[in-house]
Amino acid sequence: MNKCGDISLHLVMTPRHLLSAIAIASRWEEEDHQIIIVDQELSDHIHLDAVMAYLKQSELFSFSASFYKSSRAGLWKYQHRRRVFRQLDEYLECNKPKKIFVGNDRRLEFQYIASRLKGAVESIYIDEGTATYFNGFAFRKITEFIDAHFDAKLKKLVYGNWYSHPSMLGGGEYIDNAMVCFPDLANEAIHRKGPEHLDPSWFKQSQIKAFLYYYAERLNLDVLEICSIQNIFIVPHPMYVKAPSYNIAAFKCKIKEAMGQAHIVGVKYHPRQHGDPLGLSEIGVIEMPRKLPLELFLPLMKIEEAWGDFSSAVLSVKWLCPDANVYAEVLGGSKELKFLEDLFSKVGVKIIDSRKSEGLIDNVK
Repeated sequence: MNKCGDISLHLVMTPRHLLSAIAIASRWEEEDHQIIIVDQELSDHIHLDAVMAYLKQSELFSFSASFYKSSRAGLWKYQHRRRVFRQLDEYLECNKPKKIFVGNDRRLEFQYIASRLKGAVESIYIDEGTATYFNGFAFRKITEFIDAHFDAKLKKLVYGNWYSHPSMLGGGEYIDNAMVCFPDLANEAIHRKGPEHLDPSWFKQSQIKAFLYYYAERLNLDVLEICSIQNIFIVPHPMYVKAPSYNIAAFKCKIKEAMGQAHIVGVKYHPRQHGDPLGLSEIGVIEMPRKLPLELFLPLMKIEEAWGDFSSAVLSVKWLCPDANVYAEVLGGSKELKFLEDLFSKVGVKIIDSRKSEGLIDNVK
C-alpha cells in the first residue's frame, strides 16, 4: 500500500502501547505510520523478536526500529541513553513526524524527540491504564516529592533543560491531545485537553487479529484455546496472595463453580508470581502467559465474566468487553483504594469487599 501524508510516529514502551499503535495505524491505514520500540518489557526474551518479525513483513508501518532499555545504573545508563539519543538524531535527520503517539510522557526518549520538534509536531497521549485516571502520579507523597524535586532536577542537569516532570500521566508540557478509554474520567490534566475516545472497536480490526495470531504462533501459544475463554480470573499481586487475609479457598471455589457451569475458564497469574499457590494445575483451567499483559489477547476473547482486583487488566476487560460482568475485589488498605473503588464503579465494575464476608460474592456493591 502506498502511504501518503505526514508521518505519525508511534513510540512503544509496553505490549499495551504496541497494540494501541497497531489499532490506530489500522484505523488510518492510508497514512504514513512509523514505529519505534523503546521497550521495557520485550527486549530480554523472544517476544521482541516475534514483534519485530511481524513489523518487518507488515504493510502498516513504513519504518520500524527497536532500542534496548538499559537495566544498569550510573555512568553506563547515562552512556546508553546518549547512544539512544544519537540514534534518534539519525532518525530525525531523515524523518520529520507531524504526530507522536505515546503512552508515557515521562520517558526521556519521547521528551527528547518532542523537544527537538517542538512547534512542528502534535503529541498525543494514549491510555496507559489506571494511572491515566489518577490526579497525581503517586499517592505516596515521599516518592512523588523525590521524583519531582531530586530525580527531575538531576535529569535536567545531566540531559538538558528540555526534560520536564509531569505530575499527572499525560499532563506533561509536550502533550497536546489524548486518546483514552474513558474520556469523562481522565485525570484533570488530560481532561483539560479534551481527550478523544480510544474506541474499543479499533482493537477488533482484522490487522489486530492478524498480528496476534502471528505473535502467538511464533511463541508457540495455542491461540484457539485463548479465544475460547469465557470466564477469566485475574490473580492479584503475590503480596496479596500471601497475606493471611486473602481467601485463596474462596477464589478457587469461584473458579470451580464457573467450570461446573460448563464455562471455559482462564486464569492470569501476576508476572511476579512463582509457582502455583492456587493449585490451578490440578483442576484443568487455561493459564494465560504470565509475562504478558492480559490486554494483549483480549481483542481475541469474548469474555462473559471476569474476576480480579483494582488493576489495569480488570479495567481493560470492562472497556474491551463492555457487556461482561466484571468484579473487582477490595484488597489491602492503601490511600488510593477509595479512588479506585469510585473509578471502577463508574465504569460498571462490581465491587466485592471480601473483608466483610467469607465468600467472594456475598457482599457485592
